[in-house]
Amino acid sequence: GAMRVMVERPGVDPLGGVFCYALTEHRWAVGGAINNGGIVLKWAGAALAPDLGEHSEEDLVALAARAPVGSGGLIMLPYLHSERAPHWSALPRGAYVGLTHAHRREHLVRAALEGVCQQLALVLSSVRAAGNEVREVRAGGGFARSGLWRQMLADALGLPVSFPAAHEGSSFGAALLGMEALGLIPSIDLAADLVRIEETVRPDPAAAATYAALLPLFAELYEALTPTFTSIRRMAPGLPTSPEPSA
Repeated sequence: GAMRVMVERPGVDPLGGVFCYALTEHRWAVGGAINNGGIVLKWAGAALAPDLGEHSEEDLVALAARAPVGSGGLIMLPYLHSERAPHWSALPRGAYVGLTHAHRREHLVRAALEGVCQQLALVLSSVRAAGNEVREVRAGGGFARSGLWRQMLADALGLPVSFPAAHEGSSFGAALLGMEALGLIPSIDLAADLVRIEETVRPDPAAAATYAALLPLFAELYEALTPTFTSIRRMAPGLPTSPEPSA
């Protein structure tokens, strides 16, 4: 997963949580990518609900929907493949914190999905720390086909999230960049008029308040567990700690 904003002036946050690179002569991209997005849902299906079958993401999301917002106080750090933004570290591992006898697998699955959305909320905080005002988010990709994840993302970010009718946003952006380079369009700014929004999901106030209260705990857990991650790495040097970077 990734979160980016196109800006007219380059800038980064003081803690280095986001990248900044030139997009065109007058536009820069500020943002960050995370290693653990849809792959966390696939892991949850294989590890927690193998009885649902290989092609059962819809059933898996339905299972997660049975658990309450906040997963009954269960938090998952979704660092199955270390993590990029805003930590940029090969050390972290995945972790469940707050597990009790009352939790069932629907709580574990939902906490995994919530962990991905909370990680994106941390990236959003870093984007804002770089001096950018963000009022709306537009999302695409495979996860955007899930109604639960759509609402969960809006709630975790505390912002309206709009979903374009076309899911291949990266390909469309690449085509616009090529057209601008060839002089076929005056500017990539045309994208604002060419992208058709299929749906805008607004945050539910109660759910957004729950995620906002949990976000500092989510962020603190990374710092608190860093010594543990370091010790695990020393004890198991043969285990993989970082995936190959994705595009």
